[in-house]
Amino acid sequence: MEEAFEAIEEYASQHPIKTSTVPLPIAVGQVLAEPAVAQLSIPPFNNSARDGVVLSSTGIDAA
Repeated sequence: MEEAFEAIEEYASQHPIKTSTVPLPIAVGQVLAEPAVAQLSIPPFNNSARDGVVLSSTGIDAA
């Protein structure tokens, strides 16, 4: 397993990933080259207490 990781690392170091910048509508199906971090929290407060889940018991035998 160690040999496999070393081979992958060696190959990756010799073949850098090409990146490009594209408009958002064209980015569908693409992969980010680095993490995207939001500059603003929307909403600007902790809202998890108001989030919920709706379930229907129809079709669930043990409900």
